[in-house]
Amino acid sequence: MKEIILEFKNYKLLKNEKFDLSNYMVYCFEGRNGIGKSSAITGLEELISAMAFTVQPVTGGEKEGWKKVIWEGVDGKLYTIEHTFDVKNGKGKFVAYNDKAEQITSVTKIRELLGTYSRITVDQFFEKANTAPGRRELINNFFNKILTNEERTEIQTCKAYAEKAYDERTEYGRTMKIIEPMLIELTDEQLKTVDRLPEAREKVKLRREQLNQRRELKRDFESINHDIEDLKHNILLIKEIGKTWFPDDTYQKWDKILTDTENTFIIFSKNYKEKKETDLPSEEDLTNMILRAEKIIEEGSVFHARQSQYLVNKEKYDHFKERYNEAEEIINTKRARIKEIYVNSKLPAGITIEDDGFSFHGYDFSKEQVSESEAKLAIAELMCQIDTAGLIVLGNAAIFGKERMEQICEIAKKYNKKVFLERVVDDLDEVRLVGIVDVTDIKESSKTKEPNNKKNGKKQKTEPETKPKTDPGPNKPVEDEPL
Repeated sequence: MKEIILEFKNYKLLKNEKFDLSNYMVYCFEGRNGIGKSSAITGLEELISAMAFTVQPVTGGEKEGWKKVIWEGVDGKLYTIEHTFDVKNGKGKFVAYNDKAEQITSVTKIRELLGTYSRITVDQFFEKANTAPGRRELINNFFNKILTNEERTEIQTCKAYAEKAYDERTEYGRTMKIIEPMLIELTDEQLKTVDRLPEAREKVKLRREQLNQRRELKRDFESINHDIEDLKHNILLIKEIGKTWFPDDTYQKWDKILTDTENTFIIFSKNYKEKKETDLPSEEDLTNMILRAEKIIEEGSVFHARQSQYLVNKEKYDHFKERYNEAEEIINTKRARIKEIYVNSKLPAGITIEDDGFSFHGYDFSKEQVSESEAKLAIAELMCQIDTAGLIVLGNAAIFGKERMEQICEIAKKYNKKVFLERVVDDLDEVRLVGIVDVTDIKESSKTKEPNNKKNGKKQKTEPETKPKTDPGPNKPVEDEPL
């Protein structure tokens, strides 16, 4: 059995603590709030990732501190990682030692030896996974680190093209929305009116000409009638004069000639008038014909203008619709390619990433799920496969029942990970580490009375009330304390 030891000296709320992490795969830090449970886990995360997260890590009233852990690297060998810091330099310095006590000062090398670790707890992952921006962040910062540089570069390129096409599609869609109300097609009846426009214009032209002819003819008839009256008057005068100039027999002949001339002229005028009136409609009819044709022209012109504008707008709409479809095709093509890259990548089996959502073995994090504990178990197993370092921080132990805790133990053993949880115990004044081996031995917290040390203020012993099969000794985890 490899000895895994975690120690703190003047780190946040942990003034002088040592925890044995050798015996079990799943651990729970217990105690009331504000005594250092989270500090212990954060300190371990800092050591495993060789990165300081805490701005001022030194315990209040102290000037300097350190923490260290003996931990198994990705090569199966043990390494000792130390982090020293002081009040002036909270970031401090990380060093590591191999099993030959050789010092390693490069944090890059330390991280390579210990494996990749994502500084995100299962709780944080769960919270992010329940929002679209959070899922995007997880995809970009968590899943994508498994991809090769070429895969990441191609995904970024595809996303850039898709985003550009999405913006273009949005703009085209807005323009189409503006044009859509203008796309009002004419009815069949209205289109017929438009078709009658040329005929109506010709008819108006013809009827106007005929009306002018009718009016000219009327003026001509009036002039002729006037001339006839003058002729009648002159003939009467001539007849009167003829009585004195001509003998009776000659006058009679003269009178007959004049009368025949008058009658002939009247008959000719009447025949001419009747012929012209027969060829032309009446003035009233012509006026009505013109009014009907002008109404067709008026309505048809409006419909024609609307139809012309419709055709212009339709052409614009079809243009933007074509651009819209082209942009959508680019989006779909790039989305499909991104999905294909993820499918063919080295992501863990069961991971499906599509757009801003992802699922793991059918658990869809983009939708509201029933069980928080089920989701966090899925996340824990997922994180075990993504990160190569041997650390998983699961979060609050209170949400996991017996069955879930058994599954946690199985996951830890399956992937050879050390899993850490936290649990609040209100009357426990010092951090207690509980090692979980056989869940069937864990008692339900509601049936076990927690020891109360608030009165005497003494440090909580780590032994259980009922001594386990082997006494773990001071600062070793208790294996049958309730969760």
